[in-house]
Amino acid sequence: MSVSGLHNILQRVNGVAAGRNSLRAANRIVLEACPHSEVIMVDGSPFTWEMAQPAQLLAYMVDASPGLQDVFGAAARRCPCDSEHLWDILLAFDEFTPGSKFKPKNRRKTMTVSFTIMQLGQNAISHECAWFTFSTLRSTVIADAQGGWSFLLAVLLRLMFCSPLSISKAGVPLRLGGEPFLMFGRLRVILTDGDGARISLDWRGAGPVRPCWLCRNCWKKGHTLIAGHADICCTDWDTFQVLDADTMEGQVDVLIAAHARFVAGEMSKGSFDDLQKYLGWNHNPTGLVAAVDLRAEFRIANIFRTDWVHNMLQDGLVNQELSAFMIAASKVGIRLADWNSYLKAAWSFPRHRVVKASRLHELFTKY
Repeated sequence: MSVSGLHNILQRVNGVAAGRNSLRAANRIVLEACPHSEVIMVDGSPFTWEMAQPAQLLAYMVDASPGLQDVFGAAARRCPCDSEHLWDILLAFDEFTPGSKFKPKNRRKTMTVSFTIMQLGQNAISHECAWFTFSTLRSTVIADAQGGWSFLLAVLLRLMFCSPLSISKAGVPLRLGGEPFLMFGRLRVILTDGDGARISLDWRGAGPVRPCWLCRNCWKKGHTLIAGHADICCTDWDTFQVLDADTMEGQVDVLIAAHARFVAGEMSKGSFDDLQKYLGWNHNPTGLVAAVDLRAEFRIANIFRTDWVHNMLQDGLVNQELSAFMIAASKVGIRLADWNSYLKAAWSFPRHRVVKASRLHELFTKY
């Protein structure tokens, strides 16, 4: 958020906003206290990445919010917490593009990383106030960083769980109902969408020969060559075998060793590229799965999840089914322009008095 944007919000909420110079000075003070990480870009230049210390951010937010203190206090009564009984942390990240969804400005696309505590309960973590955002970074910076988002996510996880002030080792000192409470947490789930999985795991994506990072025996359509394996079109769920942590990490280690052989002239580039295709991973020795130090804290294959919204709705099964329906409708003369006109003139959600969605028809506008 820009200083001008913050100034305008404070003006609307409080009626009186601090001056822009005061906001800039306060921002500098906060940033100087934040952890910094030196990131080397592809061209060799350094980039200073500012982020909030997760434990300190959590303590500050809870101290400033009586509502959060009540929620954490209720959780502490239900689920006692100490260094032997850690609470479960759910970490989520995704890119968002500010501005109009019909005219996005991709150069402003930003990766946002947030976390919550699962012991707070479903009702609490369904509210944005129970999520703590400690890092944002422009996607243009991520694209130019050595190691990409996979390396940068490993940096964040080291800060959160391996540093001297980490949530898992030092804990987070809180005051709940006037009483001190030391909260310890462990990483239980990392949640993202399919593209987030691709860039953080160095997965080659759904298009190549190995289209699923979750399965150890799933292949692209028409590429089933081994007994006990299946292609992506198989509808028998029992056929697929879940990729376990040892196999995932072992494949990445094999790829790193193979790259060393390639550099030494002991393996051809074609053979190395074929190995990447066969395993389904891109070589990244500084990436998340390759981070041996993080394996002592958690196993990526055991905690990584993709959200159902993207799997089933956006870029998922429903999207594919609707696309097939639109193609079938076009064969009987129903065009995109017809859907546009219908939604614009006659259609509304059942609760249209609450949610009008007056611009839904623009989904069928040709840009």
